[in-house]
Amino acid sequence: MIACIDVGSNSIKYRSYALLPQKNELKLNYYKRFPLRLGTEAFQKKEIQPKTIKKILKIFKEISDHALEEKIEEIYAVGTSALRTVNNSSWIKKKIKKKTGIKIKILSGKEEADLLRYVDCKNYKKPNSLLVDIGGGSTEIFYIDEKGKEYMESFKLGAVRLYDKRDKKASWLKLEEWLANLPRKNIKNIIGIGGNARSIVKINNNKEYLSRKELYKTYMTLSLMSKVEKINTFSLSDDRADIIEYAALIFMVILKRFDSANFYSSTWNLSDGMVKQWLDLKNSNQKIFA
Repeated sequence: MIACIDVGSNSIKYRSYALLPQKNELKLNYYKRFPLRLGTEAFQKKEIQPKTIKKILKIFKEISDHALEEKIEEIYAVGTSALRTVNNSSWIKKKIKKKTGIKIKILSGKEEADLLRYVDCKNYKKPNSLLVDIGGGSTEIFYIDEKGKEYMESFKLGAVRLYDKRDKKASWLKLEEWLANLPRKNIKNIIGIGGNARSIVKINNNKEYLSRKELYKTYMTLSLMSKVEKINTFSLSDDRADIIEYAALIFMVILKRFDSANFYSSTWNLSDGMVKQWLDLKNSNQKIFA
């Protein structure tokens, strides 16, 4: 058994997986999401406050107890945009390690984007697919062309960051310039990763894909609704309802750069990337946290 903890800007996600030796793959065994918006403190104050740290420690203690009960052999915990931003991330890591024994690695934006290489594109050819993970604090994009050339980048644009008005013009310009260097005619599929992408598709009755026009309509609809209306109409969680339109906006900006592309969502998540990376490195006798 192996477990992954993803400390994001809008929540902490815990997943455990069972190894299937005969297939050399991992099957999801348990999942729990803990709503905790670290992003607001991270992007506004550059520091996680003591009350919030207590909540983090409580969550990690619950995870540690579950892992012990389930006889988890290895736990990989990673922090993303919020913990990349704050000044007291090293202190938080030490507190968690002391209380639970769990070690956290704070991923760089490039390391987070690199995990997108493990996404299963299913029936969509990778040279036609742009993989986009929009979280609370950042957006990661990965693309590989027909010749195997890889493009990957992380941008300081995320749903919580936009909601808190902490996005900067320079980040938008960086995104536009980076997208302009991609082979635009080849890209037919914008595959959204994570809960924001899945929520956007859910709002549209789980359609297979959305056109640029449909995505724009979704964004406009959400932007004109109150938080309560979004919760009641689309059954969104409280901590998703107030940020979902900002994720839709980022997806919309990306989609408009590609003339014939449609928007899809994936069931893949960062923890899936971590465990697939773990399998690759395990087979080559390496470790994720070297």
